[in-house]
Amino acid sequence: MSDIRIRPFKWSKDFNQILQVAREVWFADKSHVVSTLNTVNFMLHYMNQATTLLVAVDSSDRLMGILGLTNKVDRPEFRKNRFICCRARFYEHAAKALLYFWPGALNSRLFNELFFANYDRLRKMVPDLSAPEFLVMIVNPESKGMGVGRKLVAAGEEILRNQGFKSYYLLTDSSCDYGFYDHLGMTRAVDVNMSFSIRHVPEYDHYLNCFLRGLVYTQDLREPHQDSAKDQ
Repeated sequence: MSDIRIRPFKWSKDFNQILQVAREVWFADKSHVVSTLNTVNFMLHYMNQATTLLVAVDSSDRLMGILGLTNKVDRPEFRKNRFICCRARFYEHAAKALLYFWPGALNSRLFNELFFANYDRLRKMVPDLSAPEFLVMIVNPESKGMGVGRKLVAAGEEILRNQGFKSYYLLTDSSCDYGFYDHLGMTRAVDVNMSFSIRHVPEYDHYLNCFLRGLVYTQDLREPHQDSAKDQ
């Protein structure tokens, strides 16, 4: 863990690396274009909301992971720079629009729409919606087991403590390594089924019909984490 450094996100240095990692982790697709559009749309949907964006890097400044969070109070990070804000907004909406027209993107677009709708419903079950939220966290697969996830979580929590917050929450689902949050000692406040069935659309590829568990974790910033957390 000694070679892991946490620093603020830098658009020119980190954005393309983040897309590459996110595409590998979440959006592998036979079509490189479709997977890229999905990645841009998904990542910027959350990054555009983040009031804090942190990256974990190694000694060569190679990306090992990213954490985006919002404290619901400050301006989103990208809005502090008009050029980056406009660019990020344009990329997000352009990617979303292209998913409507690009050949072979229908299944991905339908799945994404259901994903965001499910998460919107899940967010309404959060015990305290006014609390800060960890929006997105990804660890580079090449850095698994090195403690990157723990360092990102610790850095994000320290920022929230310094800002005077006493708790936060995050949303995830059973397709992710949610056991990591259990091992950190976070409280699993919500555990419900989410449906991704679109049987009324003939063109939808029904192999994507599935049920995932939607999960809400909360963390009291006044309590230390348990020591049983597996490295991520």
